[in-house]
Amino acid sequence: MNGRLHSRRQWRSSPPQSPSQPPPGGGGTFDGMKTRVSRLEDDMTELKADMKTVLKDLAYLKGKVDTLPATLKLIGFAAAVFIAAGIARYFGH
Repeated sequence: MNGRLHSRRQWRSSPPQSPSQPPPGGGGTFDGMKTRVSRLEDDMTELKADMKTVLKDLAYLKGKVDTLPATLKLIGFAAAVFIAAGIARYFGH
């Protein structure tokens, strides 16, 4: 177990290096960075367009939800009228 702990500590202090990454310390080059940044920028443009669509849809749904209480009140009023008419008919002969 002691050997496992030592290897974990060693791994934490010097994480494995990928072939595409330069060594730590600021030296070396980072090949392919411009391509990846360009791809990320394109993805962000698409993401922004998608977010605009989501915000428009959300605003539309918010408008629909805002009208729900008025619709429920109207349905409740209509139900009350029908119940009152039924009661009046039952007791009024």
